[in-house]
Amino acid sequence: MPSLNTDLTFVCCGRTITSQEIKDIQETIRIFPNLSYKELIQTICEHLQWYTAGGANKTEACTKMLEKLEIYMGVGALCMQQSF
Repeated sequence: MPSLNTDLTFVCCGRTITSQEIKDIQETIRIFPNLSYKELIQTICEHLQWYTAGGANKTEACTKMLEKLEIYMGVGALCMQQSF
């Protein structure tokens, strides 16, 4: 996995994602390699405490964020399975 500068931030869907959160996302993906993409999105939303005003996980925003991170960091950087 690419190493990240400790002051790196990434803004997506109105949320600033810190380098530590990116590392945490990578760790979640590494620890749970058998999660489906949908389960992974739900888990990351929970870890980031990323919820809608109604209390649901912000799955659409999280999906966009992961896609942008893949582009920004390089294809395969997050090593996600695409099975739903």
